[in-house]
Amino acid sequence: MVSCQLIIETSQPINNINIKKTNLTGPKKNTLAASNITLFRQWYHYVPISKAPRQGVRYPLKAGWYPDALVPFSAIKHGAPFNIPGEDFYSIDKEGNPDMKLNEQTNQAVWIDVYIPNNTPSGMYEGYLTVTAENEQEYKIKLQVDVFNFMLPDEFHTTWEFMEYGRVAKGPEDVELKTYQMTKQHRITLSSTGVMPDTVGQGYDVTFDWKRFDKRWGKYFDGSAFVKGPGKGQPATHMLLPFDALVSRPDKEKKWWGKSWPFPLPGDSTDQKFSTEYDKAFSSKLFEFEEHFNKKGWTNTKMLFWPEGVDEPQPNVGEAGRKSLKMAKHYGQLLENSETERIKYRVDIGGGLYSSIDIDGDGEIDPDSKEIINYLKDVVDVWNCSGKWIKPEHLNMRKEESRWTDVWFYNGYPPATGTMMVNGESLGFRTWQWMVWKYKLSGACDWEFGWPQGTNVFREMIVNDSIGYPYLRNMYIFPGEQIGLKGEPLPSIRLKMIRRSIQDYEYLWLLTNRKKDEGKAADKVVEKVLKRGLREAVPFWPELKDNPNNWSHRPEEWYNARIELAKLIESTHNQ
Repeated sequence: MVSCQLIIETSQPINNINIKKTNLTGPKKNTLAASNITLFRQWYHYVPISKAPRQGVRYPLKAGWYPDALVPFSAIKHGAPFNIPGEDFYSIDKEGNPDMKLNEQTNQAVWIDVYIPNNTPSGMYEGYLTVTAENEQEYKIKLQVDVFNFMLPDEFHTTWEFMEYGRVAKGPEDVELKTYQMTKQHRITLSSTGVMPDTVGQGYDVTFDWKRFDKRWGKYFDGSAFVKGPGKGQPATHMLLPFDALVSRPDKEKKWWGKSWPFPLPGDSTDQKFSTEYDKAFSSKLFEFEEHFNKKGWTNTKMLFWPEGVDEPQPNVGEAGRKSLKMAKHYGQLLENSETERIKYRVDIGGGLYSSIDIDGDGEIDPDSKEIINYLKDVVDVWNCSGKWIKPEHLNMRKEESRWTDVWFYNGYPPATGTMMVNGESLGFRTWQWMVWKYKLSGACDWEFGWPQGTNVFREMIVNDSIGYPYLRNMYIFPGEQIGLKGEPLPSIRLKMIRRSIQDYEYLWLLTNRKKDEGKAADKVVEKVLKRGLREAVPFWPELKDNPNNWSHRPEEWYNARIELAKLIESTHNQ
C-alpha cells in the first residue's frame, strides 16, 4: 500500500466537488485497476489549546484545525461530492453545543491509498485523477506509481498490537468484523480481553460453552475473516486469553484491578491467597482452552495469557508492589503447571522494570532492571515494556538464559518514541517500528484502542484526559456512527502512518533476508534517520531532557530512506 495526498484549494466557494479515477497503465500495457485506488475526504478536527500534556506530546504544534479521520468518498454522508467550505467541520462545547466552526475553509485535503497487488510487473504506471465541481472546468492530474521488482511478504515479521478491553468484542458483530479487517489490512493485530467463551456452572466446576465463541470469533483464528489485502486468508497473529483475576492493587492506588474469570481468587482485599484448589482448577482451564484451539485446528494464532489484575506491578514504589509482583510470577507458574504447549505468558511491566526493594533475594537492590528480570525470567515469555523505561540490552542479553521469545514496547512518548497525538508531528508513529528493528525487539503495542468514553471524537479533542491522554490519543479508528455513518469504522491518517512504519520494517526484513548479512545494510539506512530511541534517548529518569536530534524530523529524509531500501532490495533480485 502506498499513499499520497491531493489538496484542493480555492479562494471562493465551490460546490459538488468530486474526483474521477482511471486505471493506471504500465509497461507492456499492464494495468493497475482503478479499483485499487481508494479516495478519502480528510476530516478536520479543532485543537483549541495545544500544549504539552503530562504525557504524549513534547513538541506540540499550534492550536488550529488538523486532519485525521478519513471518510471514504463512497460514504453516504460526509464523503463525495463535497463543498468548500463544508458544513461538516465544527467543534462542540462542554454542553454539546456547536462551538468553533471552520468558516474560513479554503482547502480540502484528500487522502489517496493505492494497493499494488502481488505479482504486479515492475515499472512506471500512469493514470489520471480528474477533479470535477459545479460550474467549474475539470482539472486533470497525473498519478504515477513506480512499482519495484519485489513484493512485501503477506506474512508479518513484526508485531503491532492494538489492545482493547472488550469494547469492540461487546459491540455489534458487523462493526467488530470491519475493525478486525481494517487493522489486518494495515498489518496490525487487534487483541481483546473480551474474547471469551460462555461458562456453565459455578466455582471451580465451571465448564466452557464454545458455541457462541466459535461462531463469532472462529473466523479470526482460521483466517476466513480476512478476505483481501495484506494477511489475506491468514489467521490472527496472536490473541489474548481472557483468564484474569480481580486483585487488590495498593501499588497502583486501586482498590481492585482486573476481573474474575473464570472464577474468583479466594479471599478479600486484605487477605487474597492462592489455594491448592484454585491453582489446580485455573491451570486445568488453561489446558482446556488450548485443547479446544487444537481440536479446531487454530494452531497458527499465538495464544498469550495476560492477567490484567496483575498488570504493571510496581516494585518501584516499595513494598506495596511486592505482592502484585509475586502474584504475577505465580500466574506464570500456573501456566507452567497447566501442561499447555502453545500458550505464552505475557507481562506488561510498564515502568515496573525498576525496583526500590530487593526482589531477587541477593541482599542488594539493583538500581536498574535486573532485579525484575532475574525474578520473572523463568516464567515470562513476552515482555511488554514502557518505551521510556526499556533498556533493550538488559532484556536481549539474557534471552539465552531464559525462556522468553519476545520483547515489545508500548507508549513511551517523546523523546523516547514519536508522539501519538493529533497535534504532534505525523512522523511520530513512523519511528516505532524502526526502533523495533534498531533494538532487535519483536514489536510494539498501544492500549485502550478506540475507546471514546462518551466523547464525540469528531468534535472534541479530549479523550482520557484524566490520565493525561488528550488530543485523540488511542483513536486510530473512528466510530462512524458519531457522524451518521452507523456501522462504519473509519481509518485515520495516524493509522496510515502506522502502516507505513510496519511496511518499512518489512523492507528492512526483506533486504536482510535476501542479503544474508545479519542486517548490516539495513542498519546503515536506519542510522541515517534514527540515531537513538527508547531509554537511550532520555537521560536517567526523572531528569528528562528533550533531544530533538534523536531522529530526523524531516519527512523527505524518511522518504529517501525508504527509496534507498527499495533500491537495495531490488539490487538483490538476482543474488
